[in-house]
Amino acid sequence: MPLLRSTPASTLLVLLIVLINFSCTKPPLLSTGHDVTSSINDSPWFGTGKAQRLVPVGSSPEAVRQFNLQFITDIDFPGNSSATRSPKITGCVEDCIPTQRLHIYNIPLRKGKFKISKLDKRRMVEQEMTNFWLLFDGGGMAKNYHYQGSTPAWVRITRYDRQSQTIEGRFAFTLDENKAIKNHSEVTSPISQFKEGQFRVKLVDVRLKQ
Repeated sequence: MPLLRSTPASTLLVLLIVLINFSCTKPPLLSTGHDVTSSINDSPWFGTGKAQRLVPVGSSPEAVRQFNLQFITDIDFPGNSSATRSPKITGCVEDCIPTQRLHIYNIPLRKGKFKISKLDKRRMVEQEMTNFWLLFDGGGMAKNYHYQGSTPAWVRITRYDRQSQTIEGRFAFTLDENKAIKNHSEVTSPISQFKEGQFRVKLVDVRLKQ
């Protein structure tokens, strides 16, 4: 069988294969200065975030193999009655007055795709479930959405760099209005649908007190 000669066509084919392989493994591309980007109900969404590893008393961080995600932004939302606003919307890259907060709990600290339903079942207390808050005046609870079984719903860890303690990943899920909590917002949407979410955050160890 003759060897493949180095022709322009064959060189182009090899280059194409390399590019395809690279595109399948490259980390998420995020907007400059933002830890997380997504769309919510088909509108652009971005913000800053952190990954927290809760370390019990007497344990080492390496023994804890899960973490929590928290993202905040100062993007306004319809019906927000706050008297105060961020001077400029930056996604909370700069000093800001938060208007929205997203939490995802009990994510395994390894590469893989994890269903939101299974993550929520891992919770030790009732509050540790995937949820999204609309806020007024930087902290008042205007409205809450939580996971109630809509599919698809997942978070994928695409990269965990132990040396730099950086975690990268993607997510997609729909959260439904939590009717058990009093609604203080005029927002009428019964869902918050996150699509094409991607993030890159630093892992921070939080040592719990006894």
